[in-house]
Amino acid sequence: MKKQILVSISILVAFFATVSASAEGGFFSFDVWDKYVTADSGLAYDNPVLQTYTSKDIGKGFYAGLFTSVADKKGYGNEVDLSLGRSWGDTVQYDVSVSYWNISELDRTNSDLWVLTLDASKEVLSGPISVTIGACLESYVPMEKSFWTGGYRGTLRTSVTKELVKDKLSLNGEVSLMRDDGSLGSNPSFVAGLSGSLAWTVGRFTIMPIEVKVTEILSNVSDGRKDRIVLGAGMSTTF
Repeated sequence: MKKQILVSISILVAFFATVSASAEGGFFSFDVWDKYVTADSGLAYDNPVLQTYTSKDIGKGFYAGLFTSVADKKGYGNEVDLSLGRSWGDTVQYDVSVSYWNISELDRTNSDLWVLTLDASKEVLSGPISVTIGACLESYVPMEKSFWTGGYRGTLRTSVTKELVKDKLSLNGEVSLMRDDGSLGSNPSFVAGLSGSLAWTVGRFTIMPIEVKVTEILSNVSDGRKDRIVLGAGMSTTF
């Protein structure tokens, strides 16, 4: 695990050094999960993982992003994703990004993927209770078609935030419905998702002492996936 952590730290340092000169702002999050479950309810790793996400604004709505996942052993708990995207919009927020997912081992490309993501969201209610609806389409192109199958995933989601203590404590939740056409070797399926967290904000920092993710497969599948519950904790900050 030490080697994976050192590699991830090195990548984070290189990422900051590359984009800091033109950066206008940024976001960083750190989470610990009891297992790594993918959005389609697949079990990538059945032990705790450390996951980070960093994004830096680089001007005119463009941003660079970096996701890392670190596990205690080699395998699909280890991952480094690099992305470049642009977000814009007033009433409706749009986001388009291209990502390169380096999965499992940094020095091998057979399990890697290119991912195109199109996303749109709109806040429909604001105040002590805020509600945002959104839709996302992801298209996958594998580096080696003999390893993965390409395809797409489309997701509809609704996010709700309930303010418990003004500007300090909030309860966050999201429900989603995803359609997978059978990408990455899985069976075509519908997957429902539910996530929630308790968030305490102190200055620029937000602490999540408890986070929960639930996935439920709504279709009959024979690829080993099943319903999952994942528990975690984390923090995030802006800079």
